[in-house]
Amino acid sequence: MAEVKNYIWLFPVIGGIFGIITFFVPVMSLDLSSGSTSIDWNYWIWGLTTYSMSDPYYGSYSETEFTNNSALLTVSIISIIMIAVGVIIQFITGATNKRNINYSTPFMTMNGISAILLFIGPIVFLVGADWPTTRSTGSFPPGYDVWDAFDEGFGIISPFIGGVISILGIPAHYYFFKYRIETLTERKQVFKDKVTAIKKPISINFCPKCGQKMEFKDSKFCPNCRFKF
Repeated sequence: MAEVKNYIWLFPVIGGIFGIITFFVPVMSLDLSSGSTSIDWNYWIWGLTTYSMSDPYYGSYSETEFTNNSALLTVSIISIIMIAVGVIIQFITGATNKRNINYSTPFMTMNGISAILLFIGPIVFLVGADWPTTRSTGSFPPGYDVWDAFDEGFGIISPFIGGVISILGIPAHYYFFKYRIETLTERKQVFKDKVTAIKKPISINFCPKCGQKMEFKDSKFCPNCRFKF
């Protein structure tokens, strides 16, 4: 179990790695195909968009540029800040715990804060991307939003995974660094008390042979029949 305790610091580090993934894969994508025509559109959380179309009549076309939708970019920046701060906290927390392998309330607190940021960051994008992407451009009929047409990319899912992993580090840290140690200490004390009780000499009040009452508890012989205790 001691070996497991030495690797609790990996929980926030792994969570941070999943948080970083969101910057390297699309958070939103659109993949349409009809017959021999296909359209592939991807959006990264930091504003990059890639668009490619393949059509037998018009040929192939591809384009990579930053979004010109300022409202969508604003939502992305807010989400980026939250996720980035959460990732930084996770790496700092993991590195600190690796150097100081002891029970730490700040470790659990910072783990919780970083996990919350990794949860809120993508939620901000999921909710906020709807209005600037659809309502302001009129790209979809009334009653439809962006997530009816677009798919969530792994980039919007990875922070949630990182947050969950980071959260799991809290009970693991508490169990191996506090609960388990306190439980073992308590059990050792109970065992020690039992051993002490067993070794404690039994005081004799009456002679087991003749029943004479003993006036002195530390007597080695019965004053009546001289029975040796």
